Amino acid sequence: MALRKQQFDLLKNTNSELIEFKVFDKDGVQKSNVIKDVLITCPTVLKPINENLTIEYLRPLKEAIKTTNINPLKLLNYNPTFRYSTFNWNFGSLTSPNKVELLQPNTVVPGVIPVSGLFCLHQKFPVTADDKTNHLVKTLLSSTIALSGKDLELGFSYYIRDAQSVSTVSSRFFISIGADTTGNGTIDLMYDFSDNKFSTGTFTDDKFFKLIQTSGYNRWHSYKTKLDDISYNGVNSAKLEVKLFPLSTNGVLDFNLAETFIDAFYIGQTKGFKTITHTKTNGFNTEIFDSLPVNNLTGEYKVPNTFLTNEIDDFDLSQINGFFGRADRVESTLTNSLDKLILQEILNDYRAPIKKYEGDFYRDDASEIPIYFFNKVWVNFGENILQDNVTALIDSMEFDVKKNVYRINMHLPNVGTLIDIIFSQDDVLTYDKFKFD
Repeated sequence: MALRKQQFDLLKNTNSELIEFKVFDKDGVQKSNVIKDVLITCPTVLKPINENLTIEYLRPLKEAIKTTNINPLKLLNYNPTFRYSTFNWNFGSLTSPNKVELLQPNTVVPGVIPVSGLFCLHQKFPVTADDKTNHLVKTLLSSTIALSGKDLELGFSYYIRDAQSVSTVSSRFFISIGADTTGNGTIDLMYDFSDNKFSTGTFTDDKFFKLIQTSGYNRWHSYKTKLDDISYNGVNSAKLEVKLFPLSTNGVLDFNLAETFIDAFYIGQTKGFKTITHTKTNGFNTEIFDSLPVNNLTGEYKVPNTFLTNEIDDFDLSQINGFFGRADRVESTLTNSLDKLILQEILNDYRAPIKKYEGDFYRDDASEIPIYFFNKVWVNFGENILQDNVTALIDSMEFDVKKNVYRINMHLPNVGTLIDIIFSQDDVLTYDKFKFD
């Protein structure tokens, strides 16, 4: 093929392979372009040793598969563990000497460790009368956005200290959930915990407050509730204000109860799936070619499981945000994502049988710079023995510094098709399928 012949002629005539690299600073700003000779020749510079050099031919691929493990709950508030102080929260205030603050609990009660990290929300004393007006903590209305038609889940962990371990007082929290469906920053719906739906009315009524009876003292407890299939009177989404009100003792004064800690306060929506399996297939996605395929390839490559993807909603914890493309061609932001591009390049590489090398090598030249992954290896034992027409890409490498010995896995890349004279950077034709489990 034309492109391969050009590469081979350059290797033979120049004994070098010059690659232009873009240099960026720590802020991602491009500073310059640098041209490097990345060629390492075998066996003149990189000498095989230990008689273990092997060659393997890998079959072409029909499919490349990427599985992403997803948290089934999409987090709506971005600082549930209070690790980043007041970010995404609004803390309330209580009458002195009571107070609301963020601190490390073991600095107040030795031995109390947060369930999630370093910090907890701290209420000094319980209030005697139920307080449904002054919140302990609430989410920011502007950034807590929930969709209609999905379940809403919220929960938190709490630790209440009983100084004498003898208290029989029943203590409790209250929660309310308001919704702004117009986007004007005003609550126009509240969740009615009696009818289990968002509705209008007098928002101070008891039905708009969820009573949470505490389970005990002197150890961590968890609370969780789920609101099924929420809706906002025909609106697709709304901004939520979830309020947790101070711990109260329902009119009973008990000096033994003090030091209440709140941790891992989360609000989320269930996705209905835990994995995304993305399969990119070499061929056409039509009924005609299902019965009469364009190729008879059977190879399958599974990318190691990951928890990050570019193929999920904005603001999801598993999302890789942004639009991506390849520098040597124009990409469509509507059809291409980072996941699709990676799988496309795998199928491009495996459009034909892959030749792979593995073995131990001794570096025999005057260079003091170790081999890097950007280096490319030309296997050239002579035209009559073994001479590749393209350089190999390094897949994995181990370097014994003391012995100057490299353990290298590398392969020859495939590029181009029968029409590469016209399109030197063409992709194999593929289509995508997604499965949500």
